[in-house]
Amino acid sequence: RNATGKRPVEMLFSPRGITQHHSSTGVGSFASILCTCRMHRRVILGAAAAFSAATVGAHSHATAEGSQAVASQQCLSDRITLDRRNAQLRLVQVVFRHGARTPLTDATYLWEGQTWNVGGQAYKAVPLQLLDVNGGPAGLNDHDQKQMSTRLPGGTSKGQLTKLGQLQALELGYWLRQQYIDTHGFLPASLQPGLVAARTTNFSRTRATLAGVLTGLYPGVTQPVLVTTSGDLDEVLYADTKRCPHLKLLMQASEAMLKARWESPGRVEGIRQLQQQLTQLLNLPAGAWEKRWMMSDVHDAFTSLAAHGKELPHGLTAEMKDAINGLATEEISAFICPALVDEHGQAVLRLSMGRLLDILLANMETAAAAAANTEAPAAQAGSSSSSSSGYAKLMIFSGDDATIMP
Repeated sequence: RNATGKRPVEMLFSPRGITQHHSSTGVGSFASILCTCRMHRRVILGAAAAFSAATVGAHSHATAEGSQAVASQQCLSDRITLDRRNAQLRLVQVVFRHGARTPLTDATYLWEGQTWNVGGQAYKAVPLQLLDVNGGPAGLNDHDQKQMSTRLPGGTSKGQLTKLGQLQALELGYWLRQQYIDTHGFLPASLQPGLVAARTTNFSRTRATLAGVLTGLYPGVTQPVLVTTSGDLDEVLYADTKRCPHLKLLMQASEAMLKARWESPGRVEGIRQLQQQLTQLLNLPAGAWEKRWMMSDVHDAFTSLAAHGKELPHGLTAEMKDAINGLATEEISAFICPALVDEHGQAVLRLSMGRLLDILLANMETAAAAAANTEAPAAQAGSSSSSSSGYAKLMIFSGDDATIMP
């Protein structure tokens, strides 16, 4: 139960086989669903994945400022049964991570001798027209330009969406079409202006993933689909430490706490033993483990190799892979999604993904108000267009691990 005493609704809709987080191997997604019930004049607001912030009630909802996602674990086993005879679907919001990509780490010795011949066009995707948050042409992303200019052996770029990643995005789009067009008839069979709104981070892999999802959802579209993106200062799909120096300090404090935990008597011996095993197995250079996010780099390289059918180092055991996965997840989580019980956890989550959560909930309020024929502000999904009812019926957000994991 949240601060209002109401029981949260949790609905998670995701296609099988492509929900994976903190790796380069798949598309992770969650969907927030809004339904209205005419009989009881109630609004059911569903927010899924790591948070369950919505409530049952006409005007009661958790804001980004006040929500602590209390009892998000309990809601998984304490669901509210939706009265499908009276409820009406009003809004679907889908937030997903990009598909499989090549490694992002600069530690190229982690895949010595491997070639990344996994790029190219898997299919003809729906074209996108990128706009900034003010509706003008979107600029280039310097980070993305730097990554895409870094060529790996085999011809693909650093962090590039691969053919596998493109197919994963297409599969998610197919699934959305099957659910909300073929099964429920919530969306029309052909794309119409204003009914679908989309936003993406300004990276090649997230833009291409969004194009793939839209291709699966509405195959055959040839006219560019309007999509909103932004620079770092206006980004809501990943934490912006440049705009918020306080967030940077909190993240640094969270990292320091993780380092202290890893150096504690109960853990330091096991971690050092794993590091020694990997040093011998991979012939790592001296000082490799002094590199920031080194365990995450190892995990990133290994999962990308495995996903694309590349050979993993001989001698790598299942126990070692499990240990790498656990430590890498712990390492990256300390930075982008610390636990609420951590000293700085709530503040980091609120300052990083609080704005996105607030947008999702505000969109629900807008759709609910429109359903009740009351005035409401325009919903925020990224597109400036709107449907005849005043808001888009499907809102799609294409992001990264930092979007999904919190």
